[in-house]
Amino acid sequence: MLRPRFVFALLVSFGIAASAAAQAPVEAEYRALVQRVKSGDLSVDFARMRALYSQMSAYEPYGEAANNASRAEQMARTGDHQAALTLANQVLGTYYVSLAAHYAAAVAYDKLGDKQREAFHRRVWAGMMRAVLASGDGRTAATAMRVLTVSDEYHVLRALRVTPGKREVAREAGRVFDRWEAKEQSGADRLLYFDITLMFAKLERK
Repeated sequence: MLRPRFVFALLVSFGIAASAAAQAPVEAEYRALVQRVKSGDLSVDFARMRALYSQMSAYEPYGEAANNASRAEQMARTGDHQAALTLANQVLGTYYVSLAAHYAAAVAYDKLGDKQREAFHRRVWAGMMRAVLASGDGRTAATAMRVLTVSDEYHVLRALRVTPGKREVAREAGRVFDRWEAKEQSGADRLLYFDITLMFAKLERK
């Protein structure tokens, strides 16, 4: 008769193996898309690339890579360009779909005089931003924009040229949202919804 501990260990082992097997094609497709971008092909489906990354075990919206991407962006904004570039490139090695890291790299390369690399990272950032904006208009929970990190939300707010105000978490139809009160340049009030269901699920597992 098999001992309970042995059976449990066996089930865990099978579960890990099954999870790894399911991840393999996702990671392979993601890495193929990343390689195409690195090779200069910016016709890739950026929405697909970001969606694939969100299915990978490497996706940690509150983890080290996401935090370092935000740090790199802050360094770039405050003038520490070489440090920003070093950290941004480190992040992009594992988290290539980071809006913050590509933005930081673009700013740093611009200030350091490498216009070709600056243009590349700005185009990648723009491609991913278009993908986020195309995911919904953000005016209701049903049409919320899909983001991978809170940092993404700030990038969208800046891209839309709205001034952010209060942010609160909302739930509707089994999904979780960040709901922002914002002001348009005209002074009009605007609500913006971001779907953070995947982010929240990761947080709850910790």
